[in-house]
Amino acid sequence: MRSGTRYLLLAFLAGAAVRLLFLGSRSFWHDEALSLLIAGRPSFAEVWRLASPLQFGAPAYFLALHGWLALGHGESAVRLLSVAGSLAALAATFALARAWLSPASLLAGVWLAALLPFSIEYAQEARTYAWLSAFELAAALAVARGLARPGGRWTAAFAAALFLASATHPAAWIWWTGIFAGLALTPEGRRLLPRGAAASVPAALVTGLGFLASRAVWRDRLADAFRLPSATEYLRQTALLFTAGHAPGVWAEAVLPFAVPVLAGVGVWAIAREPRRRPAAAVLAALTVVPVGLVWFGIAAGASTQLRYVAAVPPVLALVLAAGAGALPRWARAAALLLLLGAQADAFRRGLKGPPSLEPTFCLLSKKPVREATWFVRAGFRPGDRIVHVSTAALLPMRWYAPDLPQGYLIDNPDLTPAVSRPLVGPPAPLERQLEGARRIWLVSCPWRFRDAPVVPGDLASVLGRRCGTPQVRSFGGLDVYLAVVKGK
Repeated sequence: MRSGTRYLLLAFLAGAAVRLLFLGSRSFWHDEALSLLIAGRPSFAEVWRLASPLQFGAPAYFLALHGWLALGHGESAVRLLSVAGSLAALAATFALARAWLSPASLLAGVWLAALLPFSIEYAQEARTYAWLSAFELAAALAVARGLARPGGRWTAAFAAALFLASATHPAAWIWWTGIFAGLALTPEGRRLLPRGAAASVPAALVTGLGFLASRAVWRDRLADAFRLPSATEYLRQTALLFTAGHAPGVWAEAVLPFAVPVLAGVGVWAIAREPRRRPAAAVLAALTVVPVGLVWFGIAAGASTQLRYVAAVPPVLALVLAAGAGALPRWARAAALLLLLGAQADAFRRGLKGPPSLEPTFCLLSKKPVREATWFVRAGFRPGDRIVHVSTAALLPMRWYAPDLPQGYLIDNPDLTPAVSRPLVGPPAPLERQLEGARRIWLVSCPWRFRDAPVVPGDLASVLGRRCGTPQVRSFGGLDVYLAVVKGK
């Protein structure tokens, strides 16, 4: 085995190790539990019926998870499906690096991609994004093969990858828009456009029919969408998330938003210096700009788009950043790589010690509040008790952990449409109605984000005080359980 191949294999094994590290340490959170409650339905047909409106006609991951659950229902067993997708994405990234990077930048690129916190986060979630990234990077790899051998059989692989990506997540079109934009920038790329467009027809049909069939759902999403404070803030978060993940350190927050765009620009220029790699530089540049730009536009337009929808961008960006570092003088190259790898290491350190600062989904050794709370409630549960959740933030995971316990909730999740939520958990009901016929109530308050304190809204507290005795409170690292006896029982 050649030394270069050995280094690539070592980087891949390191990437696999960090994706498996503490895989089962966190309890399932809301979105993972949603995946499980849908995938856990008795038949493939029922999974298809529930997942299609949620995913705008792209239920492939839920169907795969339905079959995967035969291997086990625990955190590690369930998340191994996403680990497999992330490793497939990593293999495609390595192949892209060998095709498009110079030997001087190759090793730095694969190591940066292997240790990307953003990719590792979604490798450790029972969600669609790891496999979406794998299929999208496979499509980019097919384009790389087409640019190297225009007459080759790259279109079949390209069509299959785009179709699978579009069947996995409805936002896959954002990625292949970036691919076509990159191909349009060079004469070599434009020669591939007719065959590429023909190959994308099945994927376009899946996406278009899915959106048409789910038009009521996406209209609700548009109406309830959020907005970020400014484009500058969104650009800052993009640079941080794609290089240091959801838990960047203070120094990374100060440096990376400025260093990443500059280094990426240098990387595209460095790749484009070689005429034979100029088409590759165009595609890489488009894949780091166009998908993110479309997500920005979606947020500005009021659509509920998120950076996780373009989870294939960070590995590509890692390759571009490695090329940028490789074009610098030796001392500057070392400084740039130390900056990027140091930001990754600091993100892991912070993830081990505390919750993230940008989003609630990743913390390597975070406490397991829903799982521990479920054990606590189950141990003390008696006939006539009722569990009531303030919102679905804890309801969905606890439903998965304890499907036999009667559970209700008070407040709908605005991102979860009734077409999906009602078959899974039924409708919400006021606390007064939930108390009818109950001897004791377990009221569970769980915030949507780690930083938010669990609270009982004032109107609920007044009902609780009027209808129940003084509650006992047990806290589970961001989740509170109130146990109270209903008066007159």
